[in-house]
Amino acid sequence: LPLRGESIEARAGALEGAGRIDAALDEARSILQAATVVDHPPLVAEARYAYGSALERSGDYERARVELGEALWAALAADADATVARAGIDLLWIEGVSDPHPERADEWARHVRAALARSPDAQLEAQLANATGAIHAAAGRPAAARADFERALAAFEQVEVSPSPNVATALQNLGIALTDEGRLELAREHLARALDLFEETEGPSHPDVADVLDAQGGVSLRLGDLDAARQQFHRALVIRRAALGDDH
Repeated sequence: LPLRGESIEARAGALEGAGRIDAALDEARSILQAATVVDHPPLVAEARYAYGSALERSGDYERARVELGEALWAALAADADATVARAGIDLLWIEGVSDPHPERADEWARHVRAALARSPDAQLEAQLANATGAIHAAAGRPAAARADFERALAAFEQVEVSPSPNVATALQNLGIALTDEGRLELAREHLARALDLFEETEGPSHPDVADVLDAQGGVSLRLGDLDAARQQFHRALVIRRAALGDDH
């Protein structure tokens, strides 16, 4: 069992990053079981976060809520501010975007901001901006979403080594916000950059690539380019079937 949070994230995150969601879940579950036996509070909090994150990526939001919430409380007890922030940011995505409960999202955002005030971290600040931008987008506030995504993109470009999937995510989200504002050509440029980065960092068959293709298909539809939209949506469907199965 690794004794550092980065190693825990690497073991489960490598599978998740490769689009192998079921394998990532199994790995994170086994790490959590082993960490519980070791009974080192910061390690248990980090392992629980890794499991909750894998559950979120699998779409099991109810169990992810439980595990990520337990990770956050365990991290608070262990004075592990980075894990508090990571778990809170994942909960923001669930409560603000994936399965919205806005009143809960605000609570988690306050925990994240408090943790980052105690232990500043530029990358986690960027992730928080990305999450709050997504919440604005889901609530129909594209201008506010764009401002947060622009801030996240600038921060990720400053702190991350290129090429970076986090930069790709910020580009994708900014492209979607620009689409919502009707700035379609600029949106298409950002989404094309996001697609190139995701394909370079995660491979052409990763589910993140499918997400960008969906966004590109939406832009193509609004521009009246039906052939391009059909190709983009079809490729996204093929990727998701391979990663998740036909019944997901």
